[in-house]
Amino acid sequence: MGFATRVAVTVAALTAFALAPLAAASAQTVTVSDGSSDTWQVSWDPNHAGSETYTQVGSVPNADVTTMTVSHTRKLIQVTVTYVDLVHDDAYQPEIREWFRLDDGTGAMLNLFVEDSWRKPEVFFVRRSVDGPWAARQRSRCAGVTSKLDVKRDTWTTTLPASCLGAPRWVQFHGATSSGGATNDDGTQTYVADNAHSEGIDDRITSASESCFTECEGWTGKIRRTR
Repeated sequence: MGFATRVAVTVAALTAFALAPLAAASAQTVTVSDGSSDTWQVSWDPNHAGSETYTQVGSVPNADVTTMTVSHTRKLIQVTVTYVDLVHDDAYQPEIREWFRLDDGTGAMLNLFVEDSWRKPEVFFVRRSVDGPWAARQRSRCAGVTSKLDVKRDTWTTTLPASCLGAPRWVQFHGATSSGGATNDDGTQTYVADNAHSEGIDDRITSASESCFTECEGWTGKIRRTR
């Protein structure tokens, strides 16, 4: 049961972009579509490298994603993730990782997760330089980021000012979802994950990792801002 990935630029967005290139209100929008019931359970022993096992487990709440939609305007970048079932359940706390490649050769990553408050998800934001390492996973300042879960609509929407990414002319996007994170009696840990961009699953989508910028498959094309 593989991942059916389709990246599509919406006709409406392209029409707006072509007819009104100077309109700040228009946006180029790209949607990455994925099938349902294609999540994977990942189990590993944190004390033993290479102990990971992957098992297909169908559809799991707060992990099974059907679409990821990215809109890019001059001022804002918005990502909306749609789930098969988004539920308020602390046993299956959702998490999203969103990577952005930028036009100047740098990058950025958002790690979104629910801890104490479902009303205001935590946002961990990191910028990536051209040649140097990441800032040791240090939280970067990015005023104006908003992130909201809508359980009724099964969506999680995050909006950030384009200035946080240096107001790029275009971005490329890669995202992944997961839920769970339980520790078993034997010390092993498990969670459930989904990746709408590529076939199968791999350990790069499970952590706040710089390696995804060069190794993850299935990035979108260039999502250009309106002028």
